[in-house]
Amino acid sequence: MVEVDKALETYRKLVSLLYREIGAMLRNNHSELYDGSKLADSGFAGQRKKRAREIYCESRADQDPDAIANRYRRETGLSLEQVHEAFRDGDWLLGRTKHSFGGPKWAKIAEVAIDLRNSLRDGDHAAARLLIKQVGALHHSNGRVVDKFVELRCN
Repeated sequence: MVEVDKALETYRKLVSLLYREIGAMLRNNHSELYDGSKLADSGFAGQRKKRAREIYCESRADQDPDAIANRYRRETGLSLEQVHEAFRDGDWLLGRTKHSFGGPKWAKIAEVAIDLRNSLRDGDHAAARLLIKQVGALHHSNGRVVDKFVELRCN
């Protein structure tokens, strides 16, 4: 049971970070996703870090990986697969001229989160263990993913 708890907590943190990061998506990056989302109208507009942490804290009792991601989906209008799709192209325009090339790193993080969700759904503890180890080696645009986990503390 400890393995499942650790896998769920790791998944919960990955999902929170992914949605926090997707909250920075602009209309000109992925208009096909942005226009169908709630990003412009949700608490993620300008409050993405705070709101992602609040949803993370609200999800602490959730034992179902789908329930965890659905909290963010209700808020943003984007599924975890759509978040992955948005990061996958790797070239985001920040403002009018500045580009961010961290997308492929966040896409890999999303792939691991989706795989971890699937292993939890299937009860595949061996796969979950391997994925948790893989999380330790993941990097985002300017550091290690596990170093970002500390930012998700609940009061």
